[in-house]
Amino acid sequence: MLALFVALKYLIPRRRSLSTSLISILSIAVISLVVWLVLVFLSVVSGIENNWIHKLVSLNAPIRLSPTEEYYHSYFYQADQFSEEAEFSLKTIGEKAEVTQNNPFSQEKDVPLPSHLPAAEYKKDDTLLDPVKKAYEILQKKKLVFQDYEISGALLKLTLHRGDANISYLSQMSYLLSLPDKNPQFASLLLPPTSKDLSHLAEQIAKNRIPSSLSTLFDSLHSPKVKIKAYAPFPLSALMDGTWKVNALIENDKVEELYLSDTPKKGYVSALLSYNPAEGNFRLERKDTPLLTLSRDAFCFLQESPLFDASFHDDTLVVQGELQGNRIETPLPAHLIEIANASLPPLTTPKLWAIASHKKLLLPTLANEETPVLLPKALQESGVLIGDRGVLSYATSSLLSTKEQKIPIYVAGFYDTGVFPIGNRFLVVPHSITRTINSASQVLSSDGTPTNGIYVWLDKESRADSVKKELAQAFQEEGIDRFWKISTFREYEFSKDLMEQFQSDRTLFMLIATIILTVACSNVISLLVLLVNDKKKEIAILQSMGCTKKSIALIFGVSGMIMGTLSSLIGSVSAIFTLKHLNFFVEILNKIQGHTAFNPAFYGNSLPNALSYEALLFILIITPLLSLISGLVPAIKAAKLHPSAILRASE
Repeated sequence: MLALFVALKYLIPRRRSLSTSLISILSIAVISLVVWLVLVFLSVVSGIENNWIHKLVSLNAPIRLSPTEEYYHSYFYQADQFSEEAEFSLKTIGEKAEVTQNNPFSQEKDVPLPSHLPAAEYKKDDTLLDPVKKAYEILQKKKLVFQDYEISGALLKLTLHRGDANISYLSQMSYLLSLPDKNPQFASLLLPPTSKDLSHLAEQIAKNRIPSSLSTLFDSLHSPKVKIKAYAPFPLSALMDGTWKVNALIENDKVEELYLSDTPKKGYVSALLSYNPAEGNFRLERKDTPLLTLSRDAFCFLQESPLFDASFHDDTLVVQGELQGNRIETPLPAHLIEIANASLPPLTTPKLWAIASHKKLLLPTLANEETPVLLPKALQESGVLIGDRGVLSYATSSLLSTKEQKIPIYVAGFYDTGVFPIGNRFLVVPHSITRTINSASQVLSSDGTPTNGIYVWLDKESRADSVKKELAQAFQEEGIDRFWKISTFREYEFSKDLMEQFQSDRTLFMLIATIILTVACSNVISLLVLLVNDKKKEIAILQSMGCTKKSIALIFGVSGMIMGTLSSLIGSVSAIFTLKHLNFFVEILNKIQGHTAFNPAFYGNSLPNALSYEALLFILIITPLLSLISGLVPAIKAAKLHPSAILRASE
């Protein structure tokens, strides 16, 4: 208690030690600044890492079960290609799990098996050892969410209709991933339809390229706002009420073009347009020139379209709004408008695009035979839109030739691939597609990712290692461990290097933070040395009153620790405030630089602003500890002072 009292006393500014007090304030400020910087930096870096890991496990899974070479060489897998009941074809894990008879081979109906085929393995009850059903049984007992997956490949061919005459094509060799509809996190990767997507859907439906109705589209939107397309013909019949400012291109007393605008247009004549109910036509009034008339069936162009409300009445699209201060309400063909913005209410049934309902991904079902698929975000950025159609092309071989097979597809949405290295080439398709293509030809992934396996999802990624150990033990007890390779997301072929780099970066950042904090806390040494020199007389008095050298040393050690603790608290509070207003500071940084400081492709749409509790714990422990260590040097110096010499010198 005495040591603490004296330490606090030394930290209180006094007139005769103003320089010491100023140095103490500056020391606390420097350490607090370093704590603030380190905590903000480590929190942001940790948040970025967690976001990447979340996207990684959302697209794949925290745990993956993949068949080993022993599985593929076993009788259980190989016997299918010699069985009539199995249609003489190898089966995927999903197909193996669905069959009721795990040994399809019949000695009565099928030809004898080749001699090189491994012998069948039987359990104690004389049933064939089934590593797939047994794995499913173990996963179900542990109440884990799991699903088999398949990867195949095909040539993606899309036809992109943009307007009446603008048609382009996109071709790309792509991997196909079976739809993980049991994945509780995949729906979070689904990107919502954009205004361009919705406008494209309206146009395709209006031109009967998509078997649906406009009412279905607009029923899926809330408060849609539309604009008239540039150079789209706007009917004059919608302008029968009011007087309108227009720009007219007139040749030989005939109106060639008419723009609805109150801004003069070079080469055009400014005029007023109004409806004449007596004659049933429009009048075009100009200064000192003959009056021109226009039929009510004529049209004009909007130089700049405002936003209109859109609704459906008797299967007719009606736009309502204000134009040049006048209220209009008129039916319009859907191909003349584009949807500028609209909110998407929660949907339970997908109609024209994929939706997430109760954390489950659902694909729409179209009236034709087109299969809905999900494309990676990169293709959306390349100009592909929801509603585009095309085919998946793959080859099938026969004894005499190779034939091209085509599966019609419909782009139902886009998903964020996260840090998946070849994610830009991965299409998400229904299981039936991957099984159909895999039955024709096997595909090998470029990075060695198993093309067939089981994904296991967890409520927390941190449980991956412990669940892996539990599964490995259960598989070993059932005798199927040699058929399966159990991997966590840290061991995946495409993420192993990334996870190791994350770990190395975290260690490096912690080391750098420790070095910076050590340098900052070294200020405590200078401060406490000054305190020792300033308080020599008080130290001598305490020693003469019986205070031990250990107590004197403790005074200055506690002083350093109190400074470190106070700096940690000030820096931590400042860091929390900064993180809560991080977007504001990033915007300031963007304005200073003149461009986006953090590329969304790497950091997302916004930087993570959650406080890292691991970093906070590191700061709250290491800073006071370093300050305490820094206080040892002056503490030892203070303990070595001789009270008689000090008191004699002060007389």
